[in-house]
Amino acid sequence: MSSSPATIGTYNFANGTTYNIRVWTTNPNGFADQQIMNDTLYFTVCTALNGVYDIAGASPDYPTINAAIAAMSCGGILGPVTLNLAQGAGPFTEQVIIPQIIGSSAANVVRINGGVNREVVQYGATTTNERSVFKLNGADYFILDSMRIINTGTTYGYGVQLTNSADNNIVRNC
Repeated sequence: MSSSPATIGTYNFANGTTYNIRVWTTNPNGFADQQIMNDTLYFTVCTALNGVYDIAGASPDYPTINAAIAAMSCGGILGPVTLNLAQGAGPFTEQVIIPQIIGSSAANVVRINGGVNREVVQYGATTTNERSVFKLNGADYFILDSMRIINTGTTYGYGVQLTNSADNNIVRNC
C-alpha cells in the first residue's frame, strides 16, 4: 500500500469560527469506487479566540455569552480574550456554564465585561442541579467584570458558583 500527498489549496480560517469540513474521493486509483459508503470523511475544525469580541447588539461577533463560551470550549484561546456585552442589549437571560478552556493561563485571561452600564446577566434556577447564573466548572483565569448578576429563581439560586477546581478567577464590580 502506498500513499502520496494531495494539495488542496490554502484557506485562511477566521479566529473563533467553527468549520464543518467534508472530504471525499472520486475514482480512487483511476477506477469507479465500489464502496461509496466509505469514501467521505466529515469533521469539525474550531479555531481559537484571541482578542476582543462583542456579545449581542447591532453587529455582534456572538449573539449570546453562551455562543462565545461554546466557541472557546471548541477551539480554546491563543491569547487574552475580552467579551464585551453590548451596552443596552441586556438583560442577558441565560445560564452560563464555563468549562475548562484550553489555553487559559495567567497570561491568557478571559474577561467578560459588562461595561459602564453594568449590563444585567440573569437566570431563574428551577432545580437543585443547576442553581447558578455563572458556573465556572473547572474554568481557570476568568474575570467577571462590571455586571449585575441576578438569579431570578424563587427557591434555588447562586449568582456565581466555582466548582471542579476552578482556580485563579476574579469577580469584580458585580
